[in-house]
Amino acid sequence: MIWMAKNGRDLKPAVYEFPKKLDKETAMLKLETMGISIDKWTDEQERYARAYVEVT
Repeated sequence: MIWMAKNGRDLKPAVYEFPKKLDKETAMLKLETMGISIDKWTDEQERYARAYVEVT
């Protein structure tokens, strides 16, 4: 939430696109506080997923 502390005062009331990296980090931290963990993909799984998206 450092991003919000640094940038929040300059934001006007509206719907904003939250940076993807920070969104993922925030979600992972929340899940961690709830005792939930998500497996990380192996390099092979990531390559497969990227290749699938490129083909479709």
